[in-house]
Amino acid sequence: MLSIKNLHMKYGNNEVLKGIDLNVKSGEKIIIMGTSGSGKSTLLRCINHLEKASDGEMIFDGRHISLNNWKKDDIQYIRLNTSMVFQNYNLFAHKTALENITEGLIHVRNKSKKEAIEIAEAYLEKTGMLEWKNSYPSMMSGGQQQRVGIARALALKPKIIMFDEPTSALDPELVGDVLNVMRQVAEDGITMLVVTHEVAFAKDVADRIAILDKGVILEIGSPDEILKNPKNEKTQRFFSMLNY
Repeated sequence: MLSIKNLHMKYGNNEVLKGIDLNVKSGEKIIIMGTSGSGKSTLLRCINHLEKASDGEMIFDGRHISLNNWKKDDIQYIRLNTSMVFQNYNLFAHKTALENITEGLIHVRNKSKKEAIEIAEAYLEKTGMLEWKNSYPSMMSGGQQQRVGIARALALKPKIIMFDEPTSALDPELVGDVLNVMRQVAEDGITMLVVTHEVAFAKDVADRIAILDKGVILEIGSPDEILKNPKNEKTQRFFSMLNY
């Protein structure tokens, strides 16, 4: 499904990613964890060209892409086949929940307005947000906005969904609802790359957990391997900071 080789990302003299290699199988759920500034979000943003990597290669669904020399059709292909759920929701403030979802379906997927509405309503129902379909983001809590964001990502039927710390901006009492929706997404068999600090969620959902530190993957393995018996001392310290 996805293979990343030797991914580097520099901002001036600051090298944020230092040769990342990562393979993701179809249907796999990989949780990416690590301290702030370790490069987790940058990794996701390089995959879908929100950031242009300094070097590296990617094979996505059989398509070879040079990460520092994207072609227009590569960008279009990635945008058509991936979705991102952002930390701060990224909903259009002037559009309702329904319109936030139909926008991409109509203009990217070329659906008719009627079909787009039917699809949007189905995914709003799936995420428990159908009764809010005519509400604007300012009328919703952060957790509700994030559930609309997940509905929007799902409605495009991508081959992979990336979640960039989807609960970090939420009040604690709202985190559970969003994580429950994400568990449903995982149960549906969708390939997921998730940046999060939610250890219990990672334990429940992940096929593998990758630990990033200063732009490199310290270790990657099953939840049992990483959570119960981490080999790297930095990984051990990271989980002790999370009180796990």
